[in-house]
Amino acid sequence: MKGTSSINKSIVKVLSVFTSLQVVNVICGMVKMKFVSIWLEASGVGLFGIFQQVTDTTATLTDFGLRQSTTREVAMKRNDGRLLGRLLGTIRSWNLLVGIFGGVLLTFLSPLLSSLFFESSAFWWSFVLLGVCILFNAMTAGENSILQGLSRFKELARAGLIASLTGLAVSIPLFRFLGNNSVIFSLLAYAVAAWISIRRFRPRDIEAESPSPALLKEGKDFAKLGGYMALAAFISSLALTIFIWWLNHYASTSEVGYYQAGNTLVVRYMGFVLSAIGLEFYPRIAACGDSSMRRSVYVSHEMSLTLTILTPLVLLFLVARPWLVELLYTPEFDVIIPFITFGILHTIFRVPSVIMAYTIVSQGNGLVYLIVESLDSMFGLAVCIAGYTLYGLSGLGVSFIIWYAGYLALTWIVAGIKYDVRVKRGGVAALIVSVAVTFASAALVCTAPAYIYIPVLLLAVVPYALRLKTLLGKGRRRKRR
Repeated sequence: MKGTSSINKSIVKVLSVFTSLQVVNVICGMVKMKFVSIWLEASGVGLFGIFQQVTDTTATLTDFGLRQSTTREVAMKRNDGRLLGRLLGTIRSWNLLVGIFGGVLLTFLSPLLSSLFFESSAFWWSFVLLGVCILFNAMTAGENSILQGLSRFKELARAGLIASLTGLAVSIPLFRFLGNNSVIFSLLAYAVAAWISIRRFRPRDIEAESPSPALLKEGKDFAKLGGYMALAAFISSLALTIFIWWLNHYASTSEVGYYQAGNTLVVRYMGFVLSAIGLEFYPRIAACGDSSMRRSVYVSHEMSLTLTILTPLVLLFLVARPWLVELLYTPEFDVIIPFITFGILHTIFRVPSVIMAYTIVSQGNGLVYLIVESLDSMFGLAVCIAGYTLYGLSGLGVSFIIWYAGYLALTWIVAGIKYDVRVKRGGVAALIVSVAVTFASAALVCTAPAYIYIPVLLLAVVPYALRLKTLLGKGRRRKRR
């Protein structure tokens, strides 16, 4: 029981620090997309989706998965001051190398990508600037992994906050005066701001070696694991890129904009909770070693607590979804409401599946992780294309549910068979209750008027709020003692 309380305290501390600051980042993102939807309309939102997806795909192809694999290395060696300084120099050397490689590759492919996405070579310069973004993003990712592995979550969150505020301040006038050309300069502004801000919070108490070619030889082990992870991430990102390309040609750039707007609401904005979970959970699960019992306890507890946090957020989202669309976008984006109504339900499956995925990768078996992620990416691409073809944007929301339910089943089976992870009764019960509550709530909002479903959903939030209050209260009482 003492161990459980300690875990509660650790998780709640990270969530309270990182999530509160991350909320500001989310608001900045909302403000940004509001200006984009007003001044650049759906085509501008679509350009953001295309450029961001190309950037993510190229980065995952070239970064060797260093963010996750180096976090694992730092977490395992953070108490060894003699090795840590050299490790930090090694990490920075590798991230500088992969950043340069990614930037050069995207520059080389810029004419082809311009023709592929826009049927014209006129946008080649945009992809060249995306290559510069990749260089800054790679160096930023290296510093992020160091801070995460050292469990310095306040510094990590504050750096992200400063980057978001700076990027937003630079981007707004760009949107107003440069039209659609402002999209690429906005992405560049965010990349540079992130690098400058993360440098302010680099660990000054650790004497790290400077990046050098000699240090590259010492990173072969985490680069090998990261290589598997990078390939898995590339396949996943490639699948999303293929879907956006298909949607752009099958429908239109505006339809890509609607998809991007809905995806931002149900995946990116709700994903900040999952980001906070990963920051705290991944280093902890990586330190379990070969203890399957500890892994099972951590996984079960993490699943139960995070579903307790996320389920009321889903209910509140279902209540507020029309106002969110009205606040963030223009009236033409009302077509995404059915998409986000169904799509938000995928988060209930996404929480435990991500926890299982972290458990798999924390064991250092890159090949198993690659197979799992590749199967998931192919399945997700197939169901999204089928869902949109059959039922349009509404079908995409249902596809998200099917996709992540399948991902949960796959990761649950692999973690159980390969690493002997057994989810305890509390974790299973939390999942079943969350699925029942959220699905019933979605059915209610689709069939009942607002004056009925709004009070019902708000009442359903109360038990979860009381549960969270109890957990937080235990943490505070234990701290006073």
